[in-house]
Amino acid sequence: DSYGRHAMQCPYSLQTLMHTSAKTEIYNFVKTISYAHGSGVKRVEMEESGLVEHGLRPGDVCFQHQGRQFTVDFFSVDSSVDSHAGKCVEDLFAAAEEEKRAHYAAACAGQDVTFFTFGMDVMGRLSGSAEQFVRWMCNCVPDPVGGRARLVNYWSRRIVVASMKKKMELLVAQAPVFCVPGLFSCR
Repeated sequence: DSYGRHAMQCPYSLQTLMHTSAKTEIYNFVKTISYAHGSGVKRVEMEESGLVEHGLRPGDVCFQHQGRQFTVDFFSVDSSVDSHAGKCVEDLFAAAEEEKRAHYAAACAGQDVTFFTFGMDVMGRLSGSAEQFVRWMCNCVPDPVGGRARLVNYWSRRIVVASMKKKMELLVAQAPVFCVPGLFSCR
C-alpha cells in the first residue's frame, strides 16, 4: 500500500480500528436508507465474502438497489505523513481512488457490480467520491423529511463525526501517561 499504515497491514492498528468505525457508519447509513419506504435498497451487508471472483473483496458494504448489485469501499488518506509532504489532499484522494478502481473495477464490471469508493482524510475531510456516494444514496429516498440537502448534510457529517470520535477515543487510550510530581497523583 503506497499510502502507508493501511488498515490491512495490522489488525490491531489505529488505522484498522478507524477503518472499521467508518465502515460501520457507512453500513448504518445504507441500512437506514434501506428502511425508507420506496428507496429500493435491499440486502445490505458488510464485507460480503466472495462478492467478486478470484478472492477479491471490493466492498466494505454491499447492497442491492432496484435489483442491481452495488458495493462501496472505504479508504483513508493521511496527508500528514512524511511521504505526502507538500501534496494536495485532492491528489491523495485521486491516487487512492485510482488504486482501488484499478484493483477492483474489472472484476466488478465483469460481474455487473457497480463500484463506489468512499474516501476520508484522517482529519475528517470527505473525498469527492464519498460526497457523490452520499448524494446518490440520499437520492434513493423518494421524499426525505426536511429535504434532500438536509439529509445529505446530516449523513455526511454523521459519518465524519462518528469516525473522528472513534479516532479521538483511540488516540486518548493510546496516549502515554505523563506525571509531574506534585501536580498530579502518579500511578
